[in-house]
Amino acid sequence: MGGFFFPVDGGSSAFCVARFAGGRLTQSVDLVAEEIPVALAYNGISHAVMLATPGDLEDFATGFSLSEAIIGSASDMRDIEVTRSDDGITVDIAIAPERFLRLKARRRNLIRLARKTGVSLVGFARGRNHVVYANSTRVNATAKIVR
Repeated sequence: MGGFFFPVDGGSSAFCVARFAGGRLTQSVDLVAEEIPVALAYNGISHAVMLATPGDLEDFATGFSLSEAIIGSASDMRDIEVTRSDDGITVDIAIAPERFLRLKARRRNLIRLARKTGVSLVGFARGRNHVVYANSTRVNATAKIVR
């Protein structure tokens, strides 16, 4: 029984495992949540990539969009299209034009701020540029500590 797994609907896989407890060896099946890369794009422009379970992505996209103030309400979303590939999932969210203009302005301001403060803006997602924030000073300091 040891070692094999099989996918289960809902973003998890079942793994056969061996357990040793109380002086006894038993075998059972454990469910393990899967996390895969999910790219969020607004009006075709990639914005963020994160690891997430592949279920309820429309709700995830709505919650992210609201919490990041990309939209003011769910009515600002025109459509959500989920595309799956071997590399992960892209969730393309069509938003109202005025919200998209605000998002583009916010991205430009982040790039200007990064140039002034020395924070790096790098990244690539699904063939399109997106913003990843990394303070190179902290990354280098962390790398030195880890070594």
